[in-house]
Amino acid sequence: MDNSSDMPERGGCEKSLRFLMNGLCKMLPDRMQYHFFVKLKQIRNIVVRKRFESLYHSWDHLSNEQCNAEDRTVTATFAITHDVDYVGCHRYLPRLIEINAELGIKATYNFLTHGRYKLADNLLFLIKDGGNEIGLHGKQHDRALGFRSPGYIKEFIAFSKRELEKRIGRIHGFRAPALAISRNVLSALEELGFKYDSSLTNSDLYTSFTPRCRPFKIGGSGLVEIPLSIQDSMFVNDIPASQVEIDQLFKHLIGITLHSSATLVVNCHPIIISSNPERYMRLAAALKASSLRQSLMKDTF
Repeated sequence: MDNSSDMPERGGCEKSLRFLMNGLCKMLPDRMQYHFFVKLKQIRNIVVRKRFESLYHSWDHLSNEQCNAEDRTVTATFAITHDVDYVGCHRYLPRLIEINAELGIKATYNFLTHGRYKLADNLLFLIKDGGNEIGLHGKQHDRALGFRSPGYIKEFIAFSKRELEKRIGRIHGFRAPALAISRNVLSALEELGFKYDSSLTNSDLYTSFTPRCRPFKIGGSGLVEIPLSIQDSMFVNDIPASQVEIDQLFKHLIGITLHSSATLVVNCHPIIISSNPERYMRLAAALKASSLRQSLMKDTF
């Protein structure tokens, strides 16, 4: 695989921090782990003085010359994904599936095969039979995955891919746990026959950043990267906001996406949705009411 300039180098400090966090997670109960990371990110944003208004500037680059110079005949698109990380995520899935069906939302659900929840076949088939997509989130939620050896990474992904495909058939996409992406992870995905990854973001400078505004091939490979635009944690947990502020933010982001003929990928965790389902329904309804084309992740390119 070509070393694409879109894959940033990961520093030694981040490596140490991710291994520390992953070790700590193994010792914490599931719900305590979730609240710990919520608080940690809130403290981080206070320290760096990141305010809700700063989210408006996170996508300014989507309107730059790079996007404008690309094929403007591409249809502006949105895709909703759900990363099922915690036990609480899996527990809320039946209600989330109902909500999405009521709203006419087709989504991509990314699962762990050996996480702390027991993956239920009836939910997998309910999702698939409803015209949705199932993707892979990993074996466990390994926040240090991208820093591990190439052999470990490939077996980690290959094992979980085999396990999930035994149950529901072919899967096409992957999102790294905690966005722990690296060149070694991307190489493994290509070798294992994945169509796409969605672990780079085009908004959050704290994680692996790419300025791209729509799907693109990684280097000279056949693997497509579909950049993640925004996660619910950014405006619900990390920087708590009012409904009016969130409505304004999404109106702004939808406008940028339309202007740039971009692909807007919104990731919403079931455990976060469960705390305020009305907020999620309002967000999903706004996307459906916009001029953006709705798509599953595998159909965005």
